[in-house]
Amino acid sequence: MGTLKLTTQRCDRVRAWVSVELDGELSQFEIALLRTHLAGCEDCRKFAAEARAFTGELRSAPPERLDVPISLPRRRRGSFRSVQVAVAASAVAAVGLGSVLGSLGSRDAITARSAAPSTLERVSPARPQIGPGLKRAVELESAPPTPPAGPSSDVERHPGKQPV
Repeated sequence: MGTLKLTTQRCDRVRAWVSVELDGELSQFEIALLRTHLAGCEDCRKFAAEARAFTGELRSAPPERLDVPISLPRRRRGSFRSVQVAVAASAVAAVGLGSVLGSLGSRDAITARSAAPSTLERVSPARPQIGPGLKRAVELESAPPTPPAGPSSDVERHPGKQPV
């Protein structure tokens, strides 16, 4: 049984770099740091030598033939698809229900619907639809003219007042 030795964080990082270097994925800067550390640390040098030897043996060995082939289960996509459809349908139903309840539950909407003109009144060409301000202006225009201002009109407006 081997003895347990404490390693520093730097040694842990260098040992990870040894593996990455064996795969050829270490940058030039990291290779320089690795070599500098290995030159001064005997434990990491031993680790690197063992890792290189083991990796070399694995890569040079012929592939093993399996007695039983490996079969992976097929991925099911239908179950996730049905969840997506159910969520979309629920969202549409919630929006529709919310808009219906919002329009029915609003008192202003009920009042506006009861006060709204019927379809025939809105479409009738004989009676154009006009707003209240325009309607008042038409009434004032069609009313008989008021008499010009003068001494008699002042008396007519204020019956208790005596003419001067």
